[in-house]
Amino acid sequence: MSENIEENKYVQAEISVTEHSYLMLGSIVSNQIEKGKTEEAGYKFRWFIPAMAFSVFQLESVTNSFGYSLFDHWEDYESLPIKNKVRIISDRLNIDVQNFSVEPWQIIHSMVKFRNDLVHLKPKRIIETQTLRKMENGKLLGALYPNTKEKRSPVHKYSLEEAEKFKFAVDCIERIWSHACWQLNPPKHPLYTQMLTITEK
Repeated sequence: MSENIEENKYVQAEISVTEHSYLMLGSIVSNQIEKGKTEEAGYKFRWFIPAMAFSVFQLESVTNSFGYSLFDHWEDYESLPIKNKVRIISDRLNIDVQNFSVEPWQIIHSMVKFRNDLVHLKPKRIIETQTLRKMENGKLLGALYPNTKEKRSPVHKYSLEEAEKFKFAVDCIERIWSHACWQLNPPKHPLYTQMLTITEK
């Protein structure tokens, strides 16, 4: 075969592939949880709060990846609240979310509340009753700084258990939807539809 290829044998082609960010977000969640496990007490929130936040981001990404694979015009639904999108996709796959009353669907309530509390975090005044010594001049002595740890906003109710619960919910929903998508004919799984596409221009 000649090593010289005629110029007219070359054509312009468009090469495309779809990447799904939820896989990347999932790895961030796992990393944050593992870091939190080894952090000293009192500082674990620096890892668990980001892990929980990225689980919420990942759930959004999962719904969009599956949504675009299952619907021709997912952009019409993309801005809906997360529970609405989860219900739409589940209905399309004939999966009953049971009104978000059982796991893993039930955990979405906590995820949405956590996300809203974090995004709309407000100052909080903490009031505590203490017994103080009153001096003759009317001054009060012995006041201690209020105990804030027991009265923090819901955002601060972090823990390894909560972070792992959020991760479990996203992983479980992705597996449930994945199984259902592979049963469709043809399969509609995002990782199936991301295959390389080559189109001659």
